[in-house]
Amino acid sequence: MSEQPSEQPLASLLQRALAAVVDWIIAQLIVVGVFNISVTQGGREAFAPLGVFLLMHLLLIGTIGATIGHRVVGIAVRSLDGGAVGPKQVLLRTVMVALFFPALFTAADGRGLHDKAAGTATIRTR
Repeated sequence: MSEQPSEQPLASLLQRALAAVVDWIIAQLIVVGVFNISVTQGGREAFAPLGVFLLMHLLLIGTIGATIGHRVVGIAVRSLDGGAVGPKQVLLRTVMVALFFPALFTAADGRGLHDKAAGTATIRTR
């Protein structure tokens, strides 16, 4: 597998950040609307939005290659060969997203460190 992303242009940090904000808002709405948990509560309940956010990443990137936020912004996640992301890649990438900082920084090739670690690329779809 090549260490270079597929031929499609990479998503910018701004696009990735906007997608994350959309996904975070959706996660909070789910927590409040479905589970009736206040997002201002402390304790274990404070982690509910993060849990939903990560579950969305695991399920949506693992099945359709993009979260709702990704679709809104026009980006998607692909394996470096341009194909679908595999289960191990999705799991590693989601763990790295949970750590937050790897998603903020980019490697020399322009991919986020979470993508570099997982062998994936976040690409523009439009």
